[in-house]
Amino acid sequence: MKNKKMIIILSVVIVLLVFGLYSHYIDSARVRNGVEPKFTIKTINNTGDKVTYWGLGYKVIRYTKVSPSEPFKNNRGVKYGSWFMKYELTSKEYGFEIDNIVDTTNSIEDFACAEALEEFYEDNNYVYYYSCIKSEYVIVEYKNGNVDTVEKALNDGLIEIKDLDEYKIDYIKYSK
Repeated sequence: MKNKKMIIILSVVIVLLVFGLYSHYIDSARVRNGVEPKFTIKTINNTGDKVTYWGLGYKVIRYTKVSPSEPFKNNRGVKYGSWFMKYELTSKEYGFEIDNIVDTTNSIEDFACAEALEEFYEDNNYVYYYSCIKSEYVIVEYKNGNVDTVEKALNDGLIEIKDLDEYKIDYIKYSK
């Protein structure tokens, strides 16, 4: 009786091991070729920009551009590894390497903005303001051709306050 149980357990382990190696081989080739893995369980994070595929002993982490239902080849980043692998995109992998940060109000003739402090960002130590209402005119241009407001780029973690200093963007900061 003990031998029968041991043989059954050993058989199940061998079948799982063989299937794990087979699925790993197939899915790694599919991911290298820009195709969604086949032998996995797909999970999506709350924001919908990160999809994790769980296989037998491996996982694939994929960052999407628009939505998790878009074609697999339209990724911002993909990584294949073990279940214990950690992967977060850098802003360069996002495809959002800064080309320029511009205050377009300087190039608009006779531009008048409402005199008020407009908050555009807050971190642990400071609150950052523009001297007038102009957040939609202060933009970040990326090398991939995309454009964002500074406020959105800061909140998405694509730029930092030091980048505003580098591109000589005027702002006011107050301690919390």
